[in-house]
Amino acid sequence: LTSTTPNQFYFNQALLRDTAYEMQLPNSIKKIHEVIVMAYKKALETRPHDPRYYEIGYHLEKAGQPKEAIEFYLKAAETARKNYQNEKALEYYTKVLTGISEEKSTLSYINILTDIFKLQTIIGKWKEALKTAEGAVNLAQKNTSMVYMAKAYKLLGEYQLLSGEYFEAKKHLLRAESYYTAANDQEGLIE
Repeated sequence: LTSTTPNQFYFNQALLRDTAYEMQLPNSIKKIHEVIVMAYKKALETRPHDPRYYEIGYHLEKAGQPKEAIEFYLKAAETARKNYQNEKALEYYTKVLTGISEEKSTLSYINILTDIFKLQTIIGKWKEALKTAEGAVNLAQKNTSMVYMAKAYKLLGEYQLLSGEYFEAKKHLLRAESYYTAANDQEGLIE
């Protein structure tokens, strides 16, 4: 253990740090993570060009604040996507899905599935993209919302279009169009 200032220390060895962490009581661990979150948020104010959204989300989750954690995981995913860090973005979007599924927010879930689908097609994960599109259709069918159905069938149609299955793609895209029309969602039709 090395002292940097009278009230600050750091561990020279990771094993000692991990052991000290594991010896803490659950409430103490939550407080540790809350302090870390405050430090990251303060650093974010002074260094906005160097966001640590994923780290903030992780520590919020450990501090028992899952709703706030989702927000930061989503920011981390969007930042990674904008910086063409597609694998990281997929990882972060998956963390968002885990949190959203607990809240049962279908539209948010389908929107995140759409983002995941787009990333999977960009990096060539075709089997995973098909599973994502089919998962969106299954979820939408359970909910029976016209907009959800439209978004889900649009994903499936896009997958089939990209994989050269034009007849199937046309069938699903027309189905999506009919759901958008039935829901009177002009914005969805334009997309």
